[in-house]
Amino acid sequence: MTEELAPIVEAEVSNNGKRGLIGLSMGASGAVMMANNNPGFFDGVAGISGCYSTQDAIGRGTANLTVGNLGGNPNYTWSTPEAWSRNDVVSNPEGLRGTQLYLSAATGEITDEELDHYADKPITDQIAGSLLEAGSRQCTGDLSAALTESGIEHTTDYLEQGAHGWPMFVPQLQPAWDGIKSALQ
Repeated sequence: MTEELAPIVEAEVSNNGKRGLIGLSMGASGAVMMANNNPGFFDGVAGISGCYSTQDAIGRGTANLTVGNLGGNPNYTWSTPEAWSRNDVVSNPEGLRGTQLYLSAATGEITDEELDHYADKPITDQIAGSLLEAGSRQCTGDLSAALTESGIEHTTDYLEQGAHGWPMFVPQLQPAWDGIKSALQ
């Protein structure tokens, strides 16, 4: 993405030389990990409801749930113990220094809008959305604490309600953009 795709896109698309990422859920984890592993490459990064540790119980459990639940082998996500360690942003967030960061997550408490969204779906969807978001909230708090301890500036937005799904994600896209756009102008 950074070595092969970026030069092709930048050669073909008019740009100002600034780079940013916004990801949600597993994409948030990937966006923040990619920025951390490529210090200075991205000017702004936003993560909505991600998990940023590959080694703690919640991070490992999230990988097991999201990959393993669909029949994949989570052990293949990062091939070696060293790669699992390298992608653990909470343990080493230094690659994010100087990057404008915005993080957000909710509590997992279902909103009235989400109750309508889940009305025709199996109850397990609602439970999964609630549990995944509660885990994302903990993961986001863990990364925020690691960033603060390292003296790395960032913005964290904790929502009082919301489950892990589109009814909560969509309204978070604008605040995420607002949280990093000044770094991209």
